Amino acid sequence: SSDVCSSDLFTQGSNTVSVIETDVAGNTVTNSFTYTLDTVAPSAPTIALATDTGLNTTDKITSNGLVNITGLETGDKWQYSINGSTYDAGTTLSGGATAATLAASLFSQGSNTISILETDVAGNTVSSSLFTFTLDNSAPSAPTVALSSDTGLSGTDKITSNGLVNITGLETGDKWQYSINGSTYNAGATLAGTTATMAAALFSQGSNTVTILETDVAGNTV
Repeated sequence: SSDVCSSDLFTQGSNTVSVIETDVAGNTVTNSFTYTLDTVAPSAPTIALATDTGLNTTDKITSNGLVNITGLETGDKWQYSINGSTYDAGTTLSGGATAATLAASLFSQGSNTISILETDVAGNTVSSSLFTFTLDNSAPSAPTVALSSDTGLSGTDKITSNGLVNITGLETGDKWQYSINGSTYNAGATLAGTTATMAAALFSQGSNTVTILETDVAGNTV
């Protein structure tokens, strides 16, 4: 026959149970059993980008898809779900590790939402808060540089009395910078539209060479 001791009798942590049995003749036998009770879920892990690249380092728009998972407990199993997929088979943390990473190759271009499920050695589980970021590692299209007006006898010879230069084909929200005749790029400006101009006063008499550097919100350049 058997009997059951209510779990209410035990405390979190190590418990040792000793049982003494006495038969009808007064003979006794004793047995002891030690176990650990743990019904407390671990703290929820934290998800963050390894590097939030680009113009804003807190907007979760990045060209680097590597993701850090911290706040795990060594010995626990952790599993990930991306965009609502079934959790993967999971990995058990060893060697005192309390952190892990998700490779950039796991994610697709655009929006990605991650959930982490952690299971401790007693089987208690906790889910992280959802973490959403945008992966963009595609450079923008190269902008076009042209004279505002190619004056004179030929309208295509790039010899002009009007030094105003138009920059087109930029992307809204991107940063653009210019270099003239191999100079260091200027500090740059963030675009509210898709075009920009360079004032004639920036240029000297004679030949001028203009280079435009465009950086998108994820940090990709062209």
